[in-house]
Amino acid sequence: MCEAAGRPNMRFVPIKNEEQQAILTVHRARSLLVAERVALVNQIRGFLTEYGIVIPQGRLHLRAKLPEILEDGENSLPYLAREVFADQYRRLCELDRVIDDYDQKLASLAKSQEVTRRVIIATKWLWTYNNERPN
Repeated sequence: MCEAAGRPNMRFVPIKNEEQQAILTVHRARSLLVAERVALVNQIRGFLTEYGIVIPQGRLHLRAKLPEILEDGENSLPYLAREVFADQYRRLCELDRVIDDYDQKLASLAKSQEVTRRVIIATKWLWTYNNERPN
């Protein structure tokens, strides 16, 4: 820190206030939940493929088809596997619910406060930019 303070061209980052930090906390928590949801969807699809059941990519396809698959007594799923898939489906629904709650909180904050709106836009831009860059 002493060395940084002595450099004339050093730029300092302003300290975030508690509200800004809280917003970033929601964004980061939401990001983790989205990653968990993607991993869960991929895992379920992979396990189903091992039983010869193929579902197109995408969470919405899985959400639509999995209840039908669980209720279909004619497919090759053993009882134990059905229980696991049912548990995973409940977890997927819970993740969707929590992510939606975070989205609503962020949207509400964005409408009510100008600074908050700018922070949300900036973090969304950074997230989009970082995820669209070629590797």
